[in-house]
Amino acid sequence: MKSLKKPQPQKERKHQAIIDAAINVFLQTGFASASMDEIARQASVSKRTVYDHFDNKEKLFQTILVEHWNSVFEMNQPIFNSSKDIAESLTNFAKKFMSFLYQPNTISLFRLLIGESGRFPHLLDSLVVNEKAPFTRELILFLENQQESGKFKAKDTEVAAAFFMGMLKEPHFWPMMLGFTKLKQPKNQNQFIKEAVEIFINRYSL
Repeated sequence: MKSLKKPQPQKERKHQAIIDAAINVFLQTGFASASMDEIARQASVSKRTVYDHFDNKEKLFQTILVEHWNSVFEMNQPIFNSSKDIAESLTNFAKKFMSFLYQPNTISLFRLLIGESGRFPHLLDSLVVNEKAPFTRELILFLENQQESGKFKAKDTEVAAAFFMGMLKEPHFWPMMLGFTKLKQPKNQNQFIKEAVEIFINRYSL
């Protein structure tokens, strides 16, 4: 007998409906022109329900960014697997990061965040600087663990992590942000990741 999937609680369904509607409205109109009335209409809920879930438009915008950014970390598979060697771990990490980068809304939301950074400078600090961004944070923790086990050596693991993330982002993130390339993963991505991992390991691994 097939097991039935547990129904999603009504509050969670409404929360997700509001998030989905808000993403659509924000990306269509920008933050300033986005209307909570329109978000409520597209989510098929009352405006009061929207405010029951989110105190204001800024809080809703921040929640969208945080949930999208953290979505990859809610999967069953961990970003790093302690049973794999450092090269394989970094390769898997890079593939997951690139997959996240090419998700349909990732670049659009980053553009929106940067566009609104003057309006909400603390939001950019909170998401990127203070939190160190989820991927970078996970990478730093992994490198620290590798260093403690004697498999990795760096004067500063945060600098090393920034170096690796920079190699991954430079040919992809900024060209897409500026609209120079279409949102399509390149055919040579695996080779690119392999080169980045080899350069990184040659620099830091024991």
